[in-house]
Amino acid sequence: MNELNWEVKERPFMGERKKFSLILQFTVMLLALVFLNGCSLPFMSTGTELTEPDIIEKAQIIFLLNLYQPLEEGEQLEFVVVDEVTGVPYNQERIEMSQVDAYTYGARYQARVGTVVTYRYEKITGEGRSVELNPQGEGVEYRVFRVSGPENTIDMISGWQAEEEMRPANAYITGQVVRKDTGIPLSDIFVYCAGIRARTDGNGNFTIYPVPEGEHVLTALSMDGTYLPFQQRAITSASDSTPVEIPLLAAAWKQVTFHVTVPEGTVDGAPVRVAGNLAQFGNVFTNLGGGVSVDVNQMPKLTKTASGDYTLKISLPAETDIRYKYTLGDGFWNAEHDEDQSFEVRQLIIPDTTGNVEIKDDIFSWHSSDTQAIWFRVNVPAYTPDNESIGVQFKLADWMPSLPMYYLQGQDWAYPLISPHNFSGEISYRYCRNGMCSGEYQPGTEFTEAIRRTATHFTQPEVISDQVESWSLYQDGLTPDNSLVGEARGEDFSGGIIFSPFYTPAWHAGVLSSIGNVKDYSNLVIMSPGWQVEAPAVPELIHAEEGNTPSLKETASELQAAHDAGVQVGIFPQLLYFQGVGDWWQNAPVDEEAWWKNWLDQYQAFIFQYAELAAQNDVDVFVIGGDGVLPAMPLDDHIEQYQLPGSIESIWGDVFDGIESRYDGQIALQIPISSITTIPASMLGRIDLLYVQWDAALDPTDSEHNMTEQAGDLIDTLLEPFHENLEIPVVLVLAYPSAAGYDAGCVQSTKGDEGCVDVALLMDGAYTHTFAEEDLAGQAAFYEAVLGAVNDRAWVNGVLSMGYYPPVAAQDATVSIHGKPAEILLEDWLAGALGK
Repeated sequence: MNELNWEVKERPFMGERKKFSLILQFTVMLLALVFLNGCSLPFMSTGTELTEPDIIEKAQIIFLLNLYQPLEEGEQLEFVVVDEVTGVPYNQERIEMSQVDAYTYGARYQARVGTVVTYRYEKITGEGRSVELNPQGEGVEYRVFRVSGPENTIDMISGWQAEEEMRPANAYITGQVVRKDTGIPLSDIFVYCAGIRARTDGNGNFTIYPVPEGEHVLTALSMDGTYLPFQQRAITSASDSTPVEIPLLAAAWKQVTFHVTVPEGTVDGAPVRVAGNLAQFGNVFTNLGGGVSVDVNQMPKLTKTASGDYTLKISLPAETDIRYKYTLGDGFWNAEHDEDQSFEVRQLIIPDTTGNVEIKDDIFSWHSSDTQAIWFRVNVPAYTPDNESIGVQFKLADWMPSLPMYYLQGQDWAYPLISPHNFSGEISYRYCRNGMCSGEYQPGTEFTEAIRRTATHFTQPEVISDQVESWSLYQDGLTPDNSLVGEARGEDFSGGIIFSPFYTPAWHAGVLSSIGNVKDYSNLVIMSPGWQVEAPAVPELIHAEEGNTPSLKETASELQAAHDAGVQVGIFPQLLYFQGVGDWWQNAPVDEEAWWKNWLDQYQAFIFQYAELAAQNDVDVFVIGGDGVLPAMPLDDHIEQYQLPGSIESIWGDVFDGIESRYDGQIALQIPISSITTIPASMLGRIDLLYVQWDAALDPTDSEHNMTEQAGDLIDTLLEPFHENLEIPVVLVLAYPSAAGYDAGCVQSTKGDEGCVDVALLMDGAYTHTFAEEDLAGQAAFYEAVLGAVNDRAWVNGVLSMGYYPPVAAQDATVSIHGKPAEILLEDWLAGALGK
């Protein structure tokens, strides 16, 4: 037995260090992904014991599939049960379907009553497998069906990957999910239908579009099991809306204590986590990479007891299908395996009649073959931020989510790859900061000329030592040329950041840590949940985008974290146009009155739910406006350019009325500095604060006036009248990207495209935009000039930085200052202005 005595520590900034020895005693058993015809999933976790009898009957379901065209000779269909805890592509169960007639095939499946079957259909051809498409033309991740007893159910195929022909679909389902006993609308409930998943908004509303004409199964599930699953059938008609109301019952909560025995040789002190299909077990319900939706950073950790076992006490819902597994990594890497060498996935359905529950689980093995563990040890650059962790990311067909490494000492980190090892003889891998391995040469990822690779089959423990030479979009020694101290301000002065509206569930931990970082120089932090704006012709123009819009619970927890940090909090709901704001509005049918009514109705529904969230979470300021909504406001020449309704000022009066009826705090209007002189009096009379978005460039070549003088002239000319005449407090929102050429009016693309790039795409701190050359010094010079001008104007009521990218420090070309010289300037200036 080989032993490597590395002392693993927590980073000094994390508090008291814990020490444990990394003992390599691992042997890995060969992984076999067994696809057994007609078999069902495991229905109770191995070794699980409830304090009361757990007798849940099984039922047989016949899944029927209706095709839009017959199969060709030699083709066949499979009913595929997927495992979202391990990862959709990796632990599948396949059942060959039987032909009923030319257009209908069927499969039998047995499961416990209460089971939620996650499945899809695949076609087998001479060229391989083809996954079904949903009516939107996207590959189906999985459908869901809740087993309530013996039943036949029928699904419609809309299309197949790599095939152009699709079943016609122009019907849609609109509905509301409410709590059955009170009628209160329920947000963040998933509704599944026809291979599409929708999420309810703050009013409980959802839309599923398009769907084929016919009968469909509608299933509603809550992310954490707070409400019991619900299932019903809906019949749709072509080109028509089918209204649905879904009443959900609240689940009974049980205190569950897990007692877990780990295999001999488990790394002493290594975090043992639980991965599962509920939000409280780390499921973020979004593909984080490679079909994995369980985020290791959001999984609960078990506590080691004096006996060497592990324990976890948690509240869980009764009558909910709970799937879970134990892991030293995530649901795929370093997870537990059972005696037949396959992935272990446990199932727990707690009867409503039982009391508190004790679960006793024995982990058979962490290994999947006799291949020994591979230890990845890496040394990272000394300039790596102390408040960031290091992760390692592996690639199979696609890059999978990174895994947090163990801190050793200095700049050294380590991680063992224990299982599985049977995927191939080699594997690609790379290192990243704070789990942000988002793409090639993206913020957080190491910069390498070639992707790292290693063999995977070793008879002895293998140590691979690597050196990260540099990080993508992050360098050493980038500090501003000058420091600037802010003049002390009064209690009403606001200084801080506005987070980027771009978001993925993996950012949640980064948002929380960023709040801790900026609280030392800020007294206000503003969250910016973003909703996607679809093509102008679709019925649902504005909606929460799966994987890009934080749930209301996530936003609420981030607001609470800011409260706990001792800073004021705000909400700035924003609209996101991934194809660009200007292009979208240019193609919108603004000459149609019905279209305008639909847009305005949806915008009000969007903004009102966040006003309610603001009231529920003691938010200090509620911000409306921003680039995404400006074309719909009576500013500049918008009434003529966008053919705004004649009653547009009255409509915006209704918007303010709706906000004020839900939220009684301060309301701020954010408008670009170029448009503030055109704000109608009817809007100015409804706001408490004017947020001036300053993205106008200053001229560094002006020989008569330096940049600070230019900034001061603009403030005096455009902003001081609001302070003197209207008595509206003015807050500067600095939105200046660190992009070369921005001050000259043209940011050239680094992709070789002709012309100037759309700088609007740089304004929200989006992490995917690396098509422009960075100019960090230019951004810092802008901040220095504006802050210097504010020093001489005590009447300015605040300075905020827009588009702050929270997951990781990044020196890209966007408006975010996180990790850039401008952040150091603002930090020093606000420390003086706020007395910090």
